[in-house]
Amino acid sequence: MGDRESTIRYLTETKRDLTAKRDRLLRPVQEIEKELEHVSATLAILLRNAASPVPETQSDFPLTKLRGLSHAQAVVVIARQSGGVLKAQDAKRIMIAAGIMRETKNSTNMTHNAIIQSGKFDRIGRGEFRLKDSNPNAPERRPLLAAIQ
Repeated sequence: MGDRESTIRYLTETKRDLTAKRDRLLRPVQEIEKELEHVSATLAILLRNAASPVPETQSDFPLTKLRGLSHAQAVVVIARQSGGVLKAQDAKRIMIAAGIMRETKNSTNMTHNAIIQSGKFDRIGRGEFRLKDSNPNAPERRPLLAAIQ
């Protein structure tokens, strides 16, 4: 019986030592895995932001002015910054770059709806709008529906 108990004690002690050694060796690997996760997350954020670069013509726009605004408020600010004339596609790109809108299949429609529903714009061309208060002497364009009737 003494041999069996000493063998069990020896194997239990050996198992404890090997487990401690394994944990000691795994600790650096776990730290490296954690750092790898951080780097991967940072890279994913950078790649996601790089997918929608700001056009060079609009890169000088102060994007911080748009933070916290609704879409309708943002299109008015963008139009005022650009002299009262607004191109819907440019406004969409600026709002996406500012982070108040995500680039989706519906982002163009959302931009047009924000422009139209604000009630502060006159349509001057295809995808182009002018603030109503930007130039009071400008001839007013009739809506397309009125021209058809």
